[in-house]
Amino acid sequence: MTTTQRRDQTGTQFGDWLRTRHQELIGSQNFSAQNLDYIWHNYRDGWFVTIEEKRWRRLSDKAQMDTHGIVAQMLKASSGVPVQTMRGVRPAEYRGHYVIVFENTSPEDGWVNVNKRRVTEFELLELLTTGKIGK
Repeated sequence: MTTTQRRDQTGTQFGDWLRTRHQELIGSQNFSAQNLDYIWHNYRDGWFVTIEEKRWRRLSDKAQMDTHGIVAQMLKASSGVPVQTMRGVRPAEYRGHYVIVFENTSPEDGWVNVNKRRVTEFELLELLTTGKIGK
C-alpha cells in the first residue's frame, strides 16, 4: 500500500519526513495518520466540538471517517466528566463532530454543508457559537 500524497503544500516537516523516509508507517496496513482541523472550545461555558474542514466540495475518505468516528465516540462516552483546566476542575461537554464542506473555500464563495446537510451562514455561526446546529 502506498502513502497518499498531499494535495496541497500545507504539510509540515514532520509530515514530509514520514511520507518520504518512513512510508512503511503511514503507508502500511497497520496505521492510519489523520489530522483533525479544529477542536472548537468554548472554555467559558465548558463545551467543545471537533471540526473537519473540507474545501472544493471534497469529502473525507473512508480512513479519515473511521478514525474521526472512533475519536468522536470516545469523546462522547466521556462527555461531562470533570477535567483539569486552567480554571480548575470542571466538566467538559462534547457536543459532537462536524464535517464542514465548502463548495469553494468559505461561506463567502459558495454553499456550505455540515454533516452532509446544506446550511446557511446563520446556521454555521449557530454551530460555532452554541456547539449545536438546528435540525
